[in-house]
Amino acid sequence: MVYSEEMRRDYFIEMDTNLKQLQIALDKLGKNKDDEGFKKLISRLCHTIEGNSLFMKEYEVAYIATKLSHSVDLNEINYALDFLSALINAIKRLKSGGPVKGGVKVGKSKS
Repeated sequence: MVYSEEMRRDYFIEMDTNLKQLQIALDKLGKNKDDEGFKKLISRLCHTIEGNSLFMKEYEVAYIATKLSHSVDLNEINYALDFLSALINAIKRLKSGGPVKGGVKVGKSKS
C-alpha cells in the first residue's frame, strides 16, 4: 500500500505530539518511579505509537516503542530515555526520507 502525503503528514504530526508527551511523562516518572499514573500514560502513548507505526509499516519505530514501554514496566527509566532518544532519531530519519534501520543502542543504566 502506498500512503498519501496527507497520511504521512498526519502520522508525523501525531508522532511529534506523542513524543513530546512521552518526554514529559518520562521526566516526571524519573522523579517518582512508583507513579502508576505516569506509567499508564507512557504505556498508552507507546501503544499508540506502536499501532500507528505498524499501520504505516514502520516496524522499527513500533519495535522501539515496545522496548520503551517494557523498560518503564521494569522501572529502567534510563533505558527508557535511551529508547525515547532512538524514537526521536528514527522519526527524524523518516522525515528526511531516510531509513530507520541502524539499530538501537542503549547505554548502561545511570542509576
